Amino acid sequence: MTVANQSVAPSLVINIDTQSTKVLPQWKLQATALVHQIWWRVHAYSVVFKVMLLTLGSLVFLYVHWMSRNVLFVVSNQDVSKQ
Repeated sequence: MTVANQSVAPSLVINIDTQSTKVLPQWKLQATALVHQIWWRVHAYSVVFKVMLLTLGSLVFLYVHWMSRNVLFVVSNQDVSKQ
């Protein structure tokens, strides 16, 4: 039985150059995360607000339309009854 050649792998050495890496301070990371959270919440709530505003506008339009039909019906009935 032959024994395989056992070669030892060279050791891996990692050097980190702290001058070339940009490390943001913790407060900047937290501020950036807060801005992102606020942006997404404002964006989501603005969509909800727009839908509610559209619904309210539609209901106001329907109410005005319904009232104008009733007023025209009453006015037209009074004109017919006078003749």
